[in-house]
This record gives sequence, C-alpha cells and structure tokens, in this order.
Amino acid sequence: MIALDHVSLRDAPGFTAEASRVMLDRCYVEVGHEGEPLLFLRPEGGEGAAAITEAAKVLGRDVRPYAGRDGRWLDVDLAGPVMVTRRIDREDWPPAGEGGLEVRLRGDAAALLDPLELLGGPPPGLVVDHAPGEPLRLTQVIAAGRRLLLAPRGSAAGLEEG
Repeated sequence: MIALDHVSLRDAPGFTAEASRVMLDRCYVEVGHEGEPLLFLRPEGGEGAAAITEAAKVLGRDVRPYAGRDGRWLDVDLAGPVMVTRRIDREDWPPAGEGGLEVRLRGDAAALLDPLELLGGPPPGLVVDHAPGEPLRLTQVIAAGRRLLLAPRGSAAGLEEG
C-alpha cells in the first residue's frame, strides 16, 4: 500500500511552518525547496529500509540514499516530480496529527499510474489529470483543507481557502 508522504514547495503562503515543515496527519508540506515542486509517496508496512527496497525491486529501479539536514531517507524515482521515499532513521515518521494532504498532478498518467498499480494502486488523495504526451507536473496541493495554488517558477504562489 502506498500513502502520501510529503510535498516539497518553494513557499506555502498562509501556513506557519515549524522548521520549514507544515505537519499534517502522517504527512507534511516541506517549505523552502529550491527547485520545482516535488511529491513523495511512502510504502506502508514493513520495516523502513525493507519496505523501500521491496518497492524498488517490484519496480525494477535503484534505491538512492538521501541525507537531509535532519534525517536520512531512501528514495526511488517513480515518474517526473514523483518519488517513493521512506525515512530510515526514525520509525515514527511522519507523526500522527490533524488534517490531510491532497495533491493533483497533470500529465501523462500512465507514466505514474502503471508503476503505482504494481505497488498496490495510487494512494487516496492523489488525482492525476491525464494529458497524453505532457510531462507530469504538480498543479495543486490541498493541505488541511486549504488549497495552495502552485505558480510557475518566478511568480508568486497563493493560498485559497477551501
């Protein structure tokens, strides 16, 4: 089973982030990311490293270690701005909280949905607007019921109360 883990955004207007994270229920919004928005999915069940290694094996892809400023993860590229990840230095991550995360992507849906079917199907809260031949991109994030309007690089993002 796959769950939404986090999104990494340049900014998230209207949210107060503690240590650059808006913590939700077993997911979060990471604020201050330098590049284009990214979406991270998490394999549920199993031990940290074993779960991500098994996902990589099913997909026939490599696992890449990542050391962030406050933790260690294992990442597997999925499609476009989407990766499968698992934090390996803490089993209780991300913590339980309130409010959920929904994300919408646009682009060639098969590039993402076909691999996700191998892992048990897409997670609830993930919507892909199919646009054949277009690269996948993150277009909308709804965090704790508030919609973040994602803007192209160089322009301001916004917040829309939902």
